[in-house]
Amino acid sequence: MNVWEKAAEQEEILVPIRILIEQDGHKYRDDFTWNLNESLLTPEKFAEILCFDNKLPAAKFAPIVAESIRTQLNEFIPHVPTTDAEELRILIKLDLTIGDICLIDQFEWDLNNPRNSPEQFAEIMATELGLSNEFKVRIAHTIREQVTWFVYQLRLSGQDPSAKEKISNPELIASYDTPPPNYP
Repeated sequence: MNVWEKAAEQEEILVPIRILIEQDGHKYRDDFTWNLNESLLTPEKFAEILCFDNKLPAAKFAPIVAESIRTQLNEFIPHVPTTDAEELRILIKLDLTIGDICLIDQFEWDLNNPRNSPEQFAEIMATELGLSNEFKVRIAHTIREQVTWFVYQLRLSGQDPSAKEKISNPELIASYDTPPPNYP
């Protein structure tokens, strides 16, 4: 089995990544997902490509981008939904502007539904609203980012989002209305 076949067999675990650079007159922002099991492309090589594509000085910005990706990957706590866990709905808030189009919406998302796919949801939503592919990416990223934040908050408080018991801490439930710290 070659390296490409091995990489293709790895489970895909998508991590929302946000890059924000404001330095030396350069301003760059990007949101994307990174496969936690990526074995063919390093954050360093990706950062070099990103700098080349966006005409950023690679010597200065590639290390910043690579370090940001590595930090976010290291802080990521995966959540694997299971069908035998309690339903756990959180409020997802969208406030996205691309060009002159603004999308503001909110909806409930069940953390423990293994059939929920941010990418599939974003595809349907953007298609129904006649939005560009860039909105599809941003919608899916925003869902993943908020799910990651809520799972992090749950685990920080000692709760297991996959538990069969319903979460009853009212302060924790109220905190679900607080978006992640880098939320636009």
